[in-house]
Amino acid sequence: MLPKRRYNDMDYINEYIQRMKKYGFYACYNHPYWLLQNYDDYKNLRGFWGMEIYNYGCEHDGLYGFNPQSYDEMLRLGNRLFCVATDDNHNQYPFDNPLCDSFGGFVMVKAESLTYEAVTGALLRGDFYSSMGPEIYAMSITDGVLEIETSPVEKIYVMTSGRNCHKTVVPMGQTLTGASFTLDGTEEYIRVQIRDAQGRYACSNAYELCGTVPRLRAYNMSDG
Repeated sequence: MLPKRRYNDMDYINEYIQRMKKYGFYACYNHPYWLLQNYDDYKNLRGFWGMEIYNYGCEHDGLYGFNPQSYDEMLRLGNRLFCVATDDNHNQYPFDNPLCDSFGGFVMVKAESLTYEAVTGALLRGDFYSSMGPEIYAMSITDGVLEIETSPVEKIYVMTSGRNCHKTVVPMGQTLTGASFTLDGTEEYIRVQIRDAQGRYACSNAYELCGTVPRLRAYNMSDG
């Protein structure tokens, strides 16, 4: 059921996304940076399950791979969606070639078993994070304090709906494996973004902060 080519008809595109969701599909907005799309192209789109925050194939095409700005803009427009990292691999080069477009972007899924039902269920719930290599081991909030555990990295940032963010960094050549941040409840949403010494990022999904004492609520498909 391919859609008609009505790319500038946002009402039609949004209706098609909703119709496909009823059939059990979930739509992902892929590589807007590589497509040379801007805010005006996607500001009225609604109903996505997720979007690519990183595309390894696009990184090879012109350093168009990492695109957190579009994700934050979609969130600030009121969209509740997840972010994914992918290869988009075409395998035009062998694995030992630096232009090989495999094994550069992935999602780490928290699933009870390696089955279709468990993995897709975790994806739909947002029980995953996206990465180019670094790992996010744990995230939790207790009494308004966000605790993060990671693999060795140089930077841990907590992005919010505004310009201000929580952050901790170490000098070049040093690493850290965790951080704690006191949240004040004005963040609206948070998402964790970390960077290792090789310049590779890992990104959590966005989480809504609920109540006067902040607690996490994952953005999910049913909210969108």
